[in-house]
Amino acid sequence: MALLSNIVNYLRSTLQRHLRTTTKETVTDSAIEKQYIIYLDIIGFKEYLQDVSSNPSKEQSLISFFEYIKESYFHNAEVEEINEQTYSTTFAGTILSDAIVIGYPYSLHKTRNVQTNKRIPEKFRYEEPHTLQSIFNTFYSFIADISSKALLDLGLMVRGCIHYADTYIKPPIIFGPGIIEAYRFEQDHVRMPAVFIHPKILEREQDKNFIENDNKGFFNRYEELYFLDQEHLITGQNGEAVKKIIESGLEASTVHHHKAKWQWLLDSTEGKFRRK
Repeated sequence: MALLSNIVNYLRSTLQRHLRTTTKETVTDSAIEKQYIIYLDIIGFKEYLQDVSSNPSKEQSLISFFEYIKESYFHNAEVEEINEQTYSTTFAGTILSDAIVIGYPYSLHKTRNVQTNKRIPEKFRYEEPHTLQSIFNTFYSFIADISSKALLDLGLMVRGCIHYADTYIKPPIIFGPGIIEAYRFEQDHVRMPAVFIHPKILEREQDKNFIENDNKGFFNRYEELYFLDQEHLITGQNGEAVKKIIESGLEASTVHHHKAKWQWLLDSTEGKFRRK
């Protein structure tokens, strides 16, 4: 009996040591720090769900839409354990109902790990310094893809914001004050179907210069806020098909504020808000 008791005590103490070590490594491995994030909201999602129970094809379209995001952007990552640290070439992302939250880990831009002071392999490094411009093409491609796919597959519009704030990102986990700020900004200020730039980004001199000196038509302004210009963002190769869906949405909409959003989207894709 004494031998059994000693074995149990040994196993208990070993487990406790392991848990303490694991907890410590988890906390110090990747702390909350300034990150670029995308917060997207699907407009009309509630109404769409009301039709799902009586229309199985809508349910399948919705599932396929979310699976596409997961497989295209969350699962096709090249992940590698190096020096007891995990590196990834993908987004960290979360989908919760009509909210899609995407983070782009700052660690992907570092050439040397802060905790271990060891160099990060070349394939896991990105252009530095960590600015909106350095990751803009990746963000732009993602938003363009998701926005146009939501229209084509679901007949729904997308809106949201790009933010830079304190966030914890370690795929697939993402949380922090930055997520709350992005959500509140989207709820309080983003009325139209576009992805807006959170004003705090303009507090960063390099990002402000990149946006205000844009000569490629990436950014536009609406009610004193910058947003990603829609003229090329959601049309791309599917321009005609997307435009027909927008026109159909405008014609079919019977609710004033929904019709206003469809009209705004149509106008923006036709370049009516083009910056002078």
